[in-house]
Amino acid sequence: ATLSSAASEDVRVGISTSGTASEGSDYQTISDITISAGQTTGTASFTRIDGYISRQLTDSVSMNLKAENITNSEYETTAGYRTPERSLFLTLKYDFVSAL
Repeated sequence: ATLSSAASEDVRVGISTSGTASEGSDYQTISDITISAGQTTGTASFTRIDGYISRQLTDSVSMNLKAENITNSEYETTAGYRTPERSLFLTLKYDFVSAL
């Protein structure tokens, strides 16, 4: 959060969330932001949940599964630019050399 000019007292900025994820179970509770007196900025942090698994299916075939933003959280790392929604990526790899 950013103030246009410094305040003489602490400023508390409330954080609200929306969507289908539940605060406390799908993601950690996000605290309000406090901008200290004399300052113009304050931040809050959270953890986006991603996952990755890789398996060798045979001598020549492997599979990778990657999930990003599993809880489908809506957030911005830069004001005005939303990040991607939940994404799943499946990669199958066939090694022709091992198959010979």
